[in-house]
Amino acid sequence: MVQQILVVAAKTLDFKSDKGDEIKGTQVHYLMTGVSPDKETKGYIPLKAFLKGAPAKNVKEVPGVYQGAFAVSMKDGKPNLTLTDLDFVSEVTLG
Repeated sequence: MVQQILVVAAKTLDFKSDKGDEIKGTQVHYLMTGVSPDKETKGYIPLKAFLKGAPAKNVKEVPGVYQGAFAVSMKDGKPNLTLTDLDFVSEVTLG
């Protein structure tokens, strides 16, 4: 599944965990439409994903609009979306 998202933050991570596991990739904070935990919530709640491997080469500008590729799985009988890749669409300028 592919959907347009707004990436509001991205951070490259490259370190070893306390257990000695290598943590390498990019942590991405983003907004997408159609995600609301309940009817009382207004606006968009930021979502967070970790893209494993080398730093996300497709993260060009932040904040920015991206095509997000998502893997769909089932968790507790509900669909679960996992961000797997990004393709840059356009820069966003605030203010």
